[in-house]
Amino acid sequence: MKVIWTTNMLICGIAEELNGISGGFGGWMEQAFKETAECTDVDLVIVTSSGNTQLIKRTIGGVTYYVLPCGDAYGKFRASDKKAQALLKKIVAEEKPDLIHIWGTESGLGLALSRVAPEIPKVVYLQGIMKSVEKHYYESTSIKELKRNLTFYDFVKGRSVRHKNRELRIKADNEAEILQLSGHIICDNDWCIAMCRSMNPALTVHRQNLPIDTVFRETPWQNNDGHIIFCASQYAPFKGFETLLRALITVKRHYPDVCLEVPGGWQPRPETVRGKLTYNTYSRTINNLIKKWGVGDSIRNLGALSRRQMAEHMQSAEVFVQCSTVENHSSTMREAMNVGMPCVVSNAGSAAEYIRHGDTGFLYRGDESEVLAYYIIMLFRDEELRSRLGKAGRTYISDKYEHNESKSTIEIYKEIINDE
Repeated sequence: MKVIWTTNMLICGIAEELNGISGGFGGWMEQAFKETAECTDVDLVIVTSSGNTQLIKRTIGGVTYYVLPCGDAYGKFRASDKKAQALLKKIVAEEKPDLIHIWGTESGLGLALSRVAPEIPKVVYLQGIMKSVEKHYYESTSIKELKRNLTFYDFVKGRSVRHKNRELRIKADNEAEILQLSGHIICDNDWCIAMCRSMNPALTVHRQNLPIDTVFRETPWQNNDGHIIFCASQYAPFKGFETLLRALITVKRHYPDVCLEVPGGWQPRPETVRGKLTYNTYSRTINNLIKKWGVGDSIRNLGALSRRQMAEHMQSAEVFVQCSTVENHSSTMREAMNVGMPCVVSNAGSAAEYIRHGDTGFLYRGDESEVLAYYIIMLFRDEELRSRLGKAGRTYISDKYEHNESKSTIEIYKEIINDE
């Protein structure tokens, strides 16, 4: 069988060829890629879009890649783009796929492909739920601060709060249409199913655990006493960084040597002309808050990390924190649980299906920085509690992954094709 994937980023072989790197964001896709690309029953074609000027077609390791010249698939691509639609029709006619697998509803690429190939069976792998992202995007961040810190770069690029709200509305509308046109979804938690069926009650659900790189299981937590917090990446307002910074102020009063490690996220305050010209509003807002609240010496922005580097930083930290206002898979939380870290997590998305309060971690209401700080301090003070929660979380996620109805990607493909 031949399967077309649509992705909202360059992945695997094409990412290595064009960018010289692979293995950062989208780890779940690359884990599924290993299974699919190695299966002799599947002929895999991957379609994405980027800033190139001409259509790129490559065959790498037996996989065919197409990169449309229609802007990056996550942010700039529009489903109504006539040029993109013509190219997609041509690709479908040439490749003649048995199935289209849409990775995420964040991009209009999946919608455009669904529109030009209505007769081909489709399945959507849910990443973020745009309906929920739109609703909760600014829930823990001061819109007043964002407006006050609007940068020249974002003004020119049309990335003000008003423009962002419009973009989120478009993505939420795209998502609703994609779910109507596809009929099949892949996900692994009840929260996701509930959100998707609110948009299309007739959806067929295929359960599959979010793939987690084995490097996290192979890097056991050390339970040191260095007062290090490791958090999920902080690249947008819905990740709740302002709440975490407020909590850090409180923690710092009790533990002046506390260090918050952040993988990726906001831009450091620019020093070069080029940096100042590309400085974004969110980063400026965060940097000004860090300065205002005097916590700069307690924060380490780690930049982009490989999954192995992520695991190693988790291994040596004391507490994992996730403070998002909306999550679907909570992938970084699951990785931390696999390492064996004690977790303090906002009760958003599927988090409560993994974190049983007081047993496998702590849950708190996302806007309550006081409660977040309380649990961090509690864990810093009690080595035995850290150990108990970390072990329980590691065991719980292992059992949950082992004893459920998760199906392989290939099994799901065959089910859909045979049912059509």
